[in-house]
Amino acid sequence: IFKNNQQLEVLDLEGNRLRELSDEIGSLEKLRELDLSSNKFISFNPEMFVKLTQLELLDIDDNEITELSKDIFKNLNRLTVLNVHNNKLKTINHKLFDGLNNLEILSLSKNRLSELSQENFQNLSKLTYLGIGGNNLSKLPTNVFDKLTNLETLSLSYNKIENLDNAIFHNLPKLHRIDL
Repeated sequence: IFKNNQQLEVLDLEGNRLRELSDEIGSLEKLRELDLSSNKFISFNPEMFVKLTQLELLDIDDNEITELSKDIFKNLNRLTVLNVHNNKLKTINHKLFDGLNNLEILSLSKNRLSELSQENFQNLSKLTYLGIGGNNLSKLPTNVFDKLTNLETLSLSYNKIENLDNAIFHNLPKLHRIDL
């Protein structure tokens, strides 16, 4: 469908009832913004975004995504915004965000996450916003945010957190706002 649109930089497919995408999307190598939000996606081909190396914004929120392959974002090193909120993710592979060294905004709110590991965010040193509210988190590893030294806003509200370690926010010198 987009085979002849190789100059496309912005593709907005928001608010439809799409359940799958043609692999041709992956050939749009000049794409900077891709909005697939508010559709009916459950998953994506693990190779779907591999050639989209110019992508800066990826919006896949408000779908029915239950799983993301650990390599799905592997070549998206220019990505600065990743919205995955309001899906059905229960777990996140600890390598899912590897290579997203320029990511500044990450929203995982309103999923079904019940745990995070300290490896989940270890390579996201440029992150300024992290949204993980509205999940099923009852505890957080002490070091889970340690590498997020540029984090300014952290949204943790509407979880099931029972207590927090005294040092959990210790390495967040730029933190201005916490929603708990």
